[in-house]
Amino acid sequence: MHSLPPLTNTVFSLSFLDDWCYSSQAKVLNCSGPEAWPGYCQTGEQSPINIITKQIKLNYSLVDFKFSGYDLKQETFIKNNGYTIKMPLPDSAKISGGGLSGTYKGVESHLHWSDSVDKGSEHTIDGKAFAMEMHVIHMKEKFANLSMALASSDRDAFAVLGFLIEASNQKHEGFQIILDALDKVSYKNGNTFTKPLSLEELLPDVKNRKKYFRYMGSLTTPDCDVKVIWTVFKTTIGLHKDQAFQLLLQDFILFHRILFRDQSCWEPSDHDALTVMWIMGKPQSGPLARCDHPPFT
Repeated sequence: MHSLPPLTNTVFSLSFLDDWCYSSQAKVLNCSGPEAWPGYCQTGEQSPINIITKQIKLNYSLVDFKFSGYDLKQETFIKNNGYTIKMPLPDSAKISGGGLSGTYKGVESHLHWSDSVDKGSEHTIDGKAFAMEMHVIHMKEKFANLSMALASSDRDAFAVLGFLIEASNQKHEGFQIILDALDKVSYKNGNTFTKPLSLEELLPDVKNRKKYFRYMGSLTTPDCDVKVIWTVFKTTIGLHKDQAFQLLLQDFILFHRILFRDQSCWEPSDHDALTVMWIMGKPQSGPLARCDHPPFT
């Protein structure tokens, strides 16, 4: 049995390409690193980005989200897919509001982390990375399956909610349920069920989901389709540092030293400007947000 290739801070599990990998993996495995990724991966409007809070533009259309089905408590299936651990969402998990064009239904959630508690997140804020990042992925309710969503021409076929996770001094009871199951998914394709858990138990309280950043971006693995409306919440999830280290020290982390994928970035146009609803409880305005590093080529 082989150990899992190293995880990095960028992964989207809807990819259909089997031999793609990150820079660290390409050095030891026969796979295509980011510079050789196909599809739209070498073009503009790619995610993730660095969010520069001093250069945001207020968008009054970004009202509160409406969450439904997030409180359903059940045993949760988790799987190691070779890049991350992913958890499918129940059909009842849906979002609307939040400046979205309609209702989106849940697909899955997954985590991003690295070999350090200060650089595992996918997005950064003012250049600062966080310990981890959790993505909750949805697609438009009209799509019967993922293939239809990926094949559509809709610029906003997917809505992804990003929650930044930082190390703290307080234990997170919800995440501990996931951590307790990790030993059973140390190898690729390993899967198990957790104890009863709801998505709501993993996230900040709903009153702390009113401040968020919004931009139009892409999937972050091949073919990097530009079909995602991104929401990155300002309020972080606190995970005790011992819990964070528990994840870092899993067997599938130790197989190789983890290196980051080269992050891509883009400069939004006027209609795709990075926007935010509130900053520190007060509406803000200013020039359009701009990436502070160029796209990789």
